[in-house]
Amino acid sequence: KLDYGTREDTAKGFFKQLLDGVRHCHEQGVCHRDLKPENLLLSDTQELGTILKIADFGFSARCARSAEGADLQHQNPSSVLTQMEMMDLASPPSSSTPNNSSLTTLISVVGSPFYVAPEILEAKGYSGPKADVWSIGVILYAILAGNLPFGQELTSCKRYKNFCKW
Repeated sequence: KLDYGTREDTAKGFFKQLLDGVRHCHEQGVCHRDLKPENLLLSDTQELGTILKIADFGFSARCARSAEGADLQHQNPSSVLTQMEMMDLASPPSSSTPNNSSLTTLISVVGSPFYVAPEILEAKGYSGPKADVWSIGVILYAILAGNLPFGQELTSCKRYKNFCKW
């Protein structure tokens, strides 16, 4: 409900499902890059209750490579990425994670203005998983508070003006 949000226990259930879904995507080497409430669907089932589903992977990109240099895309044939989405990679991987896989620096300025991470607007390259986590935080705020943390008037939003420059 606008300006009231939802009950904490309800938010916790949906937030856990969102975290699990995004973690699964990241484990498969896919970053969503446009996480927002409009891209979250709810499905009611008798046996499991209400299930949250992540939709609209139109801005998604590969965000990791395996230690051997083989693309995760080739290791997971069920992953659905178009050639256009796979092209959104900067040249070499930029940093290493403890499990010896390298994260790829992404460069496209994509997403929705209220949910996009600040580093995306700097146009210096960014980590897709970290940008997704920023968006998840904004979603949690919106679920609990019933409004957005950075103001609601899009045309007067400083973040939106920066976003429009790109």
